[in-house]
This record gives sequence, C-alpha cells and structure tokens, in this order.
Amino acid sequence: MIAEYEILTQVEFKHRYFLNNKLECFTIQPDHNTNAFFLKSGIVFKAFNNGFKLLFASFQNQEKKDRSSVLEDFVLRFQITLNDPYFFNYTDCGAKKWDSGLYHFNNFGKKEERFGIENLHKEEFVSNEDTVDESTFGQKFLRKPFGIIELQLRYDLQTAYVVHFREIESYWRYIIVGDHFKNLAQLAIIGKDVAFEGPGNITLPDNREGISFVSLSPIGHKQRPDQYFKLVDHYTEEESAYTILIKALPVPDTKHISSIIANKNDNKYYSEIFIY
Repeated sequence: MIAEYEILTQVEFKHRYFLNNKLECFTIQPDHNTNAFFLKSGIVFKAFNNGFKLLFASFQNQEKKDRSSVLEDFVLRFQITLNDPYFFNYTDCGAKKWDSGLYHFNNFGKKEERFGIENLHKEEFVSNEDTVDESTFGQKFLRKPFGIIELQLRYDLQTAYVVHFREIESYWRYIIVGDHFKNLAQLAIIGKDVAFEGPGNITLPDNREGISFVSLSPIGHKQRPDQYFKLVDHYTEEESAYTILIKALPVPDTKHISSIIANKNDNKYYSEIFIY
C-alpha cells in the first residue's frame, strides 16, 4: 500500500537567548486519548529537535485526500517535559506561578500573530498569562509537566504554530575581588551601549570586601552576547585615553544563582560576575 503524507500542522519552540533562536530542551508526548485518535485517523506524530509535526495521509488506497478530512471536532493534548534544569536562569516567562501551576498553550481563540505564524500563547512571548492551575485538566499527573499543549482540530487550524520564549534581563554587577586591582584609583567598566555605575564598595557573604560596578539598565542574556565590556584604568569621561586591563569581561553564568543578599528595598534582579 502506497501512501503519501503532508503536514497537517506543526509546533516549533523558539527562544531569543539562543543564537539560532531554537529551543531544544523539551520532550513532547501525546496523551492516551490523542494517541488513540491518531490510530483511528491515520495522523502521524513526528518530533524534531525543537518541536513536532503532525502528518496526514494525503494519498492513500489510490485516493487523494485533503486536510479537512481529519479536521474533526477533537482536541489533541500533548504533555511537555522540561529537560534543562537551568531553563529559568535564562528565561523570562513569568515563572513566579511555576510552583502552583503549569503552562497551557493552545489554539483556542485568536492569538498574537507575527510574520504570518500564530503563537500558542496570549502575548508576543510566553508570560504569566499562560499559566493555569494543575487541576484545570481534570487529571492527576504522576509528575507535574512543564506544560500542556492543546490543539483543536477545527476548520481554521494553521499549518504552523510557535511557542516563543524571551531571554531574561538583569542588572549586571561586576564584583572585583582580586587584590591586584584594589590599589588602582581610576577603574571603570565601559561598553558601547551600556553604562556602568561605580566603583562602589560591597561586602560579600564571607565578609570579604570587593569593588562593584552595576549596569545602569538591564541587559538581556544571550548565548552569544551582543557586546562585551572592558575593565579599564586611568579612565575619565573627558578623555578617551585609558589602559585596558581586561579586554572582554566574562558574562553571567546561567548555571549560577547569586548568593549575595539583596537589599530589601531594591526590587531589581541582579546577575553577579566575579573578577579575581
């Protein structure tokens, strides 16, 4: 029996943190009822690195079929498992509701559309608005999933959907603890588009004293930074001459969460980078 297949629809996960904009840290699994529907209708589920496709038999038993033949009034449900333990360290997706809920991505009603592709979330990027209580789905999960995708097989089913995540932004705080820097009187951190305030004094959790520089505005985290910052000496705003001490300072480590105690009156989110 010869059969030809075409794409019924596909879902792609994207993330602005990554250089290629592809998010490849999820495992997608259709639930029991969805798998049963696939067997009945001949739909094929095919996962790829950053998403999945649904294929339908467009030619079977010497008969040509169009996609409307499988667009019954049925809701497909998929469970999302997160495989990256550091995901929330580089992602801004409204994670504050994560303890009590999970993410629900669906094509119920019109969503944000960009470049002709419809999102499965309510705003331009995944946000708190896409979280629901675990009890919403009327089932007990052995292990709470990261999220649930539901696709209604209706007449206006798109051929492609996107779930798009935004990179986290934070105030970058460089902390210099190397003794050989402490006697330099005109230290500064400079960059192309971001200014830093400092130097200032800071006391670390182990009671060591350090010198700190803090960005005046939040900086987005990227797999490959848009720019690097320099540590310089003999710097003055009036003169462009200075001595470069470190040509390209390190960027925040997404695998590290700061242990520095925050000021209770300061609601800014900081990323600490230590210079020894």
